[in-house]
Amino acid sequence: MNEIQTHGAPRPAPATRTGTIAERRNLGAFYTPSSVADLMCDWAIRRPSDLILEPSFGGCTFLDSSIRRIKQLGQKVAFNLYGCDIDPKAFEILKSKAQSLIWENFELCDFLRWDGSKLAGEKFDVVVGNPPYVRYSSLTKDNQKTVHWWEKKYKKRISRRASLWTYFTYHALSFLREGGRMAWVLPVSLMTSRYADELRKLLSERFQRIAYFTVAERIFLSEGTEERALIVLAEGFCLNSTTSETTTQYVESVLSLKDHIEEWTRGEKSQTTQIPAKLLNSGLRSDSLGLSTPTERWTTLGQIADIGIGVVSGDSRYFIKSMDEWKSEGIRPEHLEYIAPKSRWITGLALTEADKANHSAGEPRCLALCPPKNPKAAALRKYLDKYPLERIQANATFRKREQWFRFLENRQPHAFAAFMTHLGPRLIANEVAADGTNSLYRVTFKTYSLDIIKLTAISMQTSPTQLAAERTGRALGSGALKLEPRHMKMLPLYLPELAPTAIELAFVAIDKAMREGRADEARLLADEAIFGTSPDTISNLEIVRETLRHARAHRHRNHAHRRTNE
Repeated sequence: MNEIQTHGAPRPAPATRTGTIAERRNLGAFYTPSSVADLMCDWAIRRPSDLILEPSFGGCTFLDSSIRRIKQLGQKVAFNLYGCDIDPKAFEILKSKAQSLIWENFELCDFLRWDGSKLAGEKFDVVVGNPPYVRYSSLTKDNQKTVHWWEKKYKKRISRRASLWTYFTYHALSFLREGGRMAWVLPVSLMTSRYADELRKLLSERFQRIAYFTVAERIFLSEGTEERALIVLAEGFCLNSTTSETTTQYVESVLSLKDHIEEWTRGEKSQTTQIPAKLLNSGLRSDSLGLSTPTERWTTLGQIADIGIGVVSGDSRYFIKSMDEWKSEGIRPEHLEYIAPKSRWITGLALTEADKANHSAGEPRCLALCPPKNPKAAALRKYLDKYPLERIQANATFRKREQWFRFLENRQPHAFAAFMTHLGPRLIANEVAADGTNSLYRVTFKTYSLDIIKLTAISMQTSPTQLAAERTGRALGSGALKLEPRHMKMLPLYLPELAPTAIELAFVAIDKAMREGRADEARLLADEAIFGTSPDTISNLEIVRETLRHARAHRHRNHAHRRTNE
């Protein structure tokens, strides 16, 4: 990224968008479809005289929707529409709309340095838009200086893990008048990231009513990304002194979003499960589940462990086989090493000695070639000589090694993480000190404790953590859910103080249920072990469970629909 430009601002059509998909992805610029912008502006703009701000108008989709809405309300020119953008190309697009708005209302500048001076202190009724999704670490030095300047001016320090949308949201609130409204497109990380905790709390304190709509349909697919969108609608700015009336809904499609917005506006209960504000605002990481234990017991997997990909062989079919396959090649057991197979062969919460024995004697490809530096066994030398020299020289992975055929790294993680599954993520305790390929993530705890590893494995199976995975992960065409290492690190975990015997009893029961294919029962056991059985806890957990069922059903239905139409 060279500038804080285009700001993730929406674009009405590909012809008006600036930059290639790759460039926009680097900018964090995911452009909102006009159908979504129309729904948001129809909700937010209620009078033709409403003062409206679009802080990063880019390709002008929100401006188009605002102009359309203002005309619908009986005003021919949108004299009350203001905006800014740092990208000069955005103003080229703006020229085509000059007759429908006031050109002087739009400024070429960085929104974080924008002070609304042209309004002489007057504030806005509405702020709409889609701020940029660019992480602080991806900004240039000049852009970071702008962030530092903003923080110094407002005496506010935000986590360096945050993206620009966080800063934009704080800054946008400073321009809203009492009773004002915000219609904002944000990433789902608002709901799951620790750095957004304070922002969620602030929104809850400043607005009378808030609705968070997680849209299951990937509205940014045309932008070359499957980033999931969160539509945030908030009204009644600074009119309340207590926590707002807040709802969150998991919406299947843009088509159904209209009905959900209308139902929420009328104060009706949607058929989609709603989660109480106290649960939402804590990011599923507080005592709002009726717990008596402190909130400090909430953590993330990334805070307590390092997560990385497994060993890369360069040619897994050549290097990793079943025992029968190796026997047919004449390779002796002393030249083989057990390696964790794909997650479908490990169904519980632990990789045990019994699992290792069953795998080694059976079908899974779990025995990796582990030759000495100077192979002397005839069968081993014959097998290595079978690999074509030209393929060895062309293989980039092989070229990185001292010897192309020695790939095991002698790294035995404390646990593995199953990151691609039709259910949810799973932590697998590594009881056999095995290594694993990149079909599993390797998890190494920063402070080793078998009890903590098992407690973490249990906590990962709880409904709140599994729901967080659905929100942050990516649904594949097969219907499976995939989590990148960064997603795994973000997973919220509650780690209560439990006696070792209690941890072991729960771990054994959940492991058994999962091995027998009773995943739902395993999750209920995990909920009970981690959160207890108080009435408030059970009530709030059932809301999370229902939302999780809805999310998974939607993911699986999408897969079934695709297969039906193939």
